[in-house]
Amino acid sequence: MKTIFKILILVVSLAVLSAWTWRLNMPSLYRGGDALNMIEEFQAYGLNQTTMVVVGIFKVTCAIILLIGLKVRRFVTPAAFIMGLFMIAAVYFHISISDPLVPTLPSAIMLISCATIIVLDKKTEKILMPMQPGDVKATISDTSSLKKWIGFKPNTPIEKGIHEFVKWYRFFYKC
Repeated sequence: MKTIFKILILVVSLAVLSAWTWRLNMPSLYRGGDALNMIEEFQAYGLNQTTMVVVGIFKVTCAIILLIGLKVRRFVTPAAFIMGLFMIAAVYFHISISDPLVPTLPSAIMLISCATIIVLDKKTEKILMPMQPGDVKATISDTSSLKKWIGFKPNTPIEKGIHEFVKWYRFFYKC
């Protein structure tokens, strides 16, 4: 999961940096409406150039913070959350001007990627409890003593053993 987490951060960050820097004034299949550059795309959505600049600053900043988050983990979720909000807006604006699937899909994928980054960034918390009824204090999985004692050596592969145990458990507990 760590690898997927890091890849998603890189993909989201580099895609945003690419779109908002060197590809800013380039035509793309993914531009809304019939826009040839970012300014025309924002105009197609009924937004002005100032809005485009503000959105660009936020998105580039979030992309950079996501990259920093590879080293400083606490930055990841806030940056991914803000980026996700902008992606919700992007999907909304594509839909509002009846864009087909192709221009809308990258924003939707980026939104899903941001949500996945947030989910993967959550750490599970262990809550250690005292021994509970039915807990086993120690187990020994070495069966060599069993073979010496009664001459029995298990020969069921682990995959089959687990399958049979689950089958028995469901039957026994009727679940």
